[in-house]
Amino acid sequence: MAGGGSGDNKKALHAADEAERAAKERRRVMEEKRRKLEAEKELSEEDQQLKSLLEKQVETITTGSGDVQGAIQAIGEEMRSAASSMTSVPKPLKFLRAHFVPLAAAYEAMPDSEIKKELADVLAVLSTTIPVEKSREKKHVGDEKVDEATTASVVSSEEAAPKEAEGSGAADKAEHPGVGHVKKGATLRYRLAGTNKDITKWGMEFMKTISGEISAEYQSRIADGKDVTELITLVDQIVPYNMSHSAETEAVDLLAETDGIEKLPKLVDSVTAPRVCQYLVGLAHFAANTEERRVLLNVTYQIFTEMKDLPNALIIAMRMNNFGRVRETMKAAIDIKEDRSIARQMCYIYARSSGRASGG
Repeated sequence: MAGGGSGDNKKALHAADEAERAAKERRRVMEEKRRKLEAEKELSEEDQQLKSLLEKQVETITTGSGDVQGAIQAIGEEMRSAASSMTSVPKPLKFLRAHFVPLAAAYEAMPDSEIKKELADVLAVLSTTIPVEKSREKKHVGDEKVDEATTASVVSSEEAAPKEAEGSGAADKAEHPGVGHVKKGATLRYRLAGTNKDITKWGMEFMKTISGEISAEYQSRIADGKDVTELITLVDQIVPYNMSHSAETEAVDLLAETDGIEKLPKLVDSVTAPRVCQYLVGLAHFAANTEERRVLLNVTYQIFTEMKDLPNALIIAMRMNNFGRVRETMKAAIDIKEDRSIARQMCYIYARSSGRASGG
């Protein structure tokens, strides 16, 4: 019995030690967050000027007094100029996110106009910094009127933000009391309600966020037989930009998820083609079915052929088990009179494969 009591005491002491360590860790984390918040509050003179300027523009928009369109354009210009920032959240977005709810409310109250569309562009970018509200409802971007959609997109922080006694949620709420939450798909919804001007000027991070929403919305609309034209219009703007900014995988993923993979041959060049083809071959290994695999390999073959990379085109033709393509590729190599080494190399590749390709 005494031994059992001793064991219980040890367990109790161990539990007490664990609880004390956990409490110390929580205090340490809270202290770090407090110091971080204090450091953020100590803005440089330049940052303070920017913050004050943006707040004045927000006041003009939300009160409707003064040059509202000029204020929206000024905010948009600041956001675009910061789009290339390497910081996690560019300063204009950091200062403006606390004003998201009143700006969204001002948007809802506006009559349909070009000014409202310009504000929608701003809100689309700003919404990428706002937490997404978890919702069980499944809605399509096109199912609602724009005003109704945006009204449903914004939930005030008092209603939606969880009340936490400690941790980052409480700290963020104290620092940004008007941040609120947005419904899933709000970024795309605002963008579709906007000016439809060049989306690429808002920066890579914005396009990454909206690409994910486009993919999800596309699949949802296709499943329900809805029109996807406006989504494809955005895809056709985003993909060329990604291809020219070393984001080939993002471009391929977006095309694959919106049934546009066959557009790739016209979008690659001698620099991007090798990376794109390597990624396509990798995707083919994980294709959901034979038809999807065929499409991926066929596009890869087209790119290699157009780039005059005949040895790799031959390898893909054999992987497709398409003797017609093998013969076509070999003939193209033989026709290169000035360099017979390419044809010899391809003959060696084919011989090593033991002529596995067959059939048309």
